[in-house]
Amino acid sequence: MKKLCCWLLIIIVITLCGCSVSKQDEETTEVVSLTETSSYTSEIIDESDYYKVIYNGDFTYSYEIRDKSGNILLSDNSEKEEPHIDMLNDNTVKLMIQRGTGLATQVTTYCNIEQGTVSDKFSYVLTEFDKNTVYIQYRDNVHYIIIQNIFDKNEFYQESKISDASPIADAITNAEISEDGKILTVTYHTGEDCLETKMLIALK
Repeated sequence: MKKLCCWLLIIIVITLCGCSVSKQDEETTEVVSLTETSSYTSEIIDESDYYKVIYNGDFTYSYEIRDKSGNILLSDNSEKEEPHIDMLNDNTVKLMIQRGTGLATQVTTYCNIEQGTVSDKFSYVLTEFDKNTVYIQYRDNVHYIIIQNIFDKNEFYQESKISDASPIADAITNAEISEDGKILTVTYHTGEDCLETKMLIALK
C-alpha cells in the first residue's frame, strides 16, 4: 500500500512539473511574439503639404500624393523600394521608384496637383524642363531619346535615334537643356570601349 501511494505521489509531482513547464513555454512564446510585433515601428521619412513617405518598419514603405483639394492621386501601402518624391514646380509632383540597378530601371510618374491628373509611367528618365520630360526607350536594339509633354504627348513629342550608343543598359547618362530652351545636350557612351561623347538635339 505504501509503495502504491509513493508511485501515485511521484506521478502527481511529474504531472504538475509538466504543466508548469508548459505554462512557462506559453508565457515565453507570448512575450517573444509581443516583442516581435512591437519592433515594427513606422517612421515618416519625407513629408510636405501634398505628399508623405513612411517607412513601415517591416522593410516596406507607404506613400501618398494628394492634390490641392486633399484628394489622393497616388498611394501604396506595401512598396518594397523607397519612393523618392519631389516638387518640380508649384503644381507638379514627381514620384520615382528604383526597380533595379541603374538609370534604366527607374520608373517615374508625375502628378498635377492643381488639375488632379496623373501621367503615364516613364522608365529611364534623364531630366525635365518646362512641361516636358526626357527619357530613353530601347527598341529594336537601338536607343531613342524622347522629349514629350509630361501629361499630353499630343502637345509636344520628339524622338531622336542614338545609333552608336554602347550596347549596355545605362548607355545614356545625362541630358541638359540650354538656357534658351532650344538645344538638348545628351551625354552617352559609344562603342565597345564605352567612350563618353555628346549629342546635340535641336528642339522643333
